[in-house]
Amino acid sequence: MAIWQAHGTAIQRVVDRVIYIKVMGGFNLEGAEDNSNKIMQKVSAHFNDGEAWANFHDLTHFELGTPDLKDVAERHYQWSLKQGMTHEAILAPNMMAREMMQMMLKPFSDSAYFAYFDTMEEALDWLVTQGFLKNESKSVLNTLKRPDCTVIDTQPGARPPY
Repeated sequence: MAIWQAHGTAIQRVVDRVIYIKVMGGFNLEGAEDNSNKIMQKVSAHFNDGEAWANFHDLTHFELGTPDLKDVAERHYQWSLKQGMTHEAILAPNMMAREMMQMMLKPFSDSAYFAYFDTMEEALDWLVTQGFLKNESKSVLNTLKRPDCTVIDTQPGARPPY
C-alpha cells in the first residue's frame, strides 16, 4: 500500500467545552487521519471528565477531499461520541462542503445534534445557547476565522499569543 503525503491543513483550538476545527484546503486520507489524531489528542487532554462537549467545524476554507474521507470521519465520530461529544456546529457557507458533511454525518444523526450555519456569528451564538461556549469566549474563536490565522493551541489551558 502506497503512503502519500498528507494534504489539507487544520487548526484545532479548545475554548470552554468546544473544540474548534478550522479545515483549509483539500484533504486526502493521510491529511484526514492526521487531523483526526490531533483532534483526538486535544479531546483526551481537555474533555476527560465525562461532561458533554461540542465540535465546531469551520469549513469556510475547505476544498473538499478524496472519497476515503468518509471512512476516517466514521471512525472519528464513533470515537468522539464515546468521549462525550453531543453537539456539533458546522460553519459551511459552501453548499458542496455542507452536503458532503451531511452525507458523512447521517449515520450519527440519532446520537448527536448537528447544526449547520452560514456565518461564524450564528454558529457561536448557537454554541452559547447550547451551553458549550461562554458569551465572553466568542471573541477568541472569532479571531480564528481569519484565513491567515495559524494559531495552534497544543497545550491544555495554553493561551494564544495575542
